Amino acid sequence: MSNYKSICELLGVTQEELAMLLKVSRSQLSMYELGKRDLPVRAKLKMAAILSYTQMNKEKDGIDRFKNQEIEKRKIIEELLFLNKRKKLSLEKKLNALAKKLQTNQAAMRLVDYLKTENNNTEGLEVEIRNIIEQKIKRQNEKPLLQTHFKLQLQLEALQEAEKYFETAIKTLSAEI
Repeated sequence: MSNYKSICELLGVTQEELAMLLKVSRSQLSMYELGKRDLPVRAKLKMAAILSYTQMNKEKDGIDRFKNQEIEKRKIIEELLFLNKRKKLSLEKKLNALAKKLQTNQAAMRLVDYLKTENNNTEGLEVEIRNIIEQKIKRQNEKPLLQTHFKLQLQLEALQEAEKYFETAIKTLSAEI
């Protein structure tokens, strides 16, 4: 028998396992594979019955397994989509908070600029307040805020693209099932 390995692959067993099923020795099966020896009739009949059964049920099992695999894939994608949406909401909250902080800093900078232009008419207390506000803004350093905002915006865009991909994948899998 020249295609013995393909039979083992069809059955999903090793040579030893097939030999045990056929109630022959592994060496007998090996010799049969090489075409040097014949198998007993009962072993051939059993192999034929096994192959016949597996071939008849192959298509049915394939469809069922395919559906189960597609359902599992859909569940995984739905879970990824859910996690993606949670990350997106969290990121949107961070972006909104950061945007408010940036707006507050910009408004404070405009106030400091105004107070500097009015330098001639300001009293000592106003100068002190202006200096305090200016120091506070410098500590927060607007540049890292802008960089952070930009990075978060990029992450949000990536999550939005991933969401589109997941939704498309779910639709595709739904059509196949």
